[in-house]
Amino acid sequence: QKLAERTLEWSRLKTEREEFAQKNMLQREHLSEQVGVLTAQLSDAVREKKLATDEAAKLLKETDEKSQKQVESLRAQLREAQQALQNQKREREQQQLQSQSERAREQANLVKPEELRRYRLKVLRLEQLYTSMKGLREMAEERNKNWETALRYFAEHILQQSHQQEGKLPLGPMVGAALEKIGARLVDDDAEDFSADSRGSSSANDVETNDDGTPADLVPGSGSLGSETLQPVQL
Repeated sequence: QKLAERTLEWSRLKTEREEFAQKNMLQREHLSEQVGVLTAQLSDAVREKKLATDEAAKLLKETDEKSQKQVESLRAQLREAQQALQNQKREREQQQLQSQSERAREQANLVKPEELRRYRLKVLRLEQLYTSMKGLREMAEERNKNWETALRYFAEHILQQSHQQEGKLPLGPMVGAALEKIGARLVDDDAEDFSADSRGSSSANDVETNDDGTPADLVPGSGSLGSETLQPVQL
């Protein structure tokens, strides 16, 4: 009975083992099938990814080539437009120069040599007059400056002031105070002013003029003022 029981137990264990082995084999086959399917799907995904990458690179290259061609075309158009503008500008300048030269020729034919010579002499006289007047003005300014310096020193000597106070008191009040201190006056009476004004007006009306209306005594070498040599006052 014990042997029979052991035989039955052994048979049961053997049956369970066979069932477990068969079940494991079925699971292994199923897993193998799943691995194969997943491997195939992965291969397809890798292939599709490669195809998409190649297509994107191809599209990017084509886009770059198209954009480069468009940029070169736009640059060529810009160069052509700039060249056309330069040509138009050069043509306009040539036309303007040609019209100006033609106008200058016409005006040169209208001007007489005698009038041109007379205008040149007039311009030369005006330049000499300007130079003379400029020199006279500079000498007068220098003379006025020297007189102001002399008056300031004179007033400081009378008022017994120091040179360091020169900028504190104006020249006019200082000279007036110095004259009052010594009992002198700049103007004696109104009659002398009236006589001086009358003499100045009569002398101004008798000024000699040239043919072109410029004062003869202001042209260098033509009068007393032009030929006079003025020297600045030395202190």
